[in-house]
Amino acid sequence: MPQSNRRPASVRELNDGYVGVWVAFEHKDQAKAIPGARWDSGLKCWRVPTQLRADADRLVDRLNGSVDGLLESALETMFSRIPPTLREATFKALVKCWHPDAGGDTRAAQALNQTWARLR
Repeated sequence: MPQSNRRPASVRELNDGYVGVWVAFEHKDQAKAIPGARWDSGLKCWRVPTQLRADADRLVDRLNGSVDGLLESALETMFSRIPPTLREATFKALVKCWHPDAGGDTRAAQALNQTWARLR
């Protein structure tokens, strides 16, 4: 969670095939871990290829305390650890529970769908 005297982490399109990722110094290793990330000393940000914007957005969401970002990260971890033969059945079971029409949470259902779409 960001401290009150600190700017939140952010991502911005640089219009040259990269996005800029601004994070606090203590989070530099997490930004550096995004494939293709390079430090831009002029802009004081990490340059990440535009194709990996989703990775940058997830990092920023997580650093800023976004519940959706944390949920997507947890779902991604869960799906990667269960046997491939059970992944689709697990997804379908969660959809039934989390769908808003069944009394579930809209944001959780959206995070589930976004994670599943990314993993397929």
